[in-house]
Amino acid sequence: MRVAVSFLLLTIHLFTATELSQLFKLPVLLEHFGEHKQKDASISFGSFLYRHYFTDHSNDGHSERDKQLPFHSHEDCVSMKLSVCPPITFGDFALTVLPIEENITFSFSDHYITFNFLSSIWQPPKTV
Repeated sequence: MRVAVSFLLLTIHLFTATELSQLFKLPVLLEHFGEHKQKDASISFGSFLYRHYFTDHSNDGHSERDKQLPFHSHEDCVSMKLSVCPPITFGDFALTVLPIEENITFSFSDHYITFNFLSSIWQPPKTV
């Protein structure tokens, strides 16, 4: 039962949130191929697909019919996620400001860093 429900939910998601719903237009593709087959009996399905999907033939007089083919035009599918977060409340708290002493001096001394350490940083690249 879980497998069937998960398969159903996955199918619903794929057909509504992706371009997979274009597969519903496959009968239109076959009908349009039949129309071309009636006009030219020597046309193959591969050449039909090549003509409609890989070449620009917008001046052939049936561009509105071509727009109905699957994966020929994009649908306006939008996938949105809405997250609702409850407001986070913190208890009453008081902000205290600590005074800073003005006579503090900071000094840096490199007496504890050895000369070998400083010179090992700036070495030219070595070949292996």
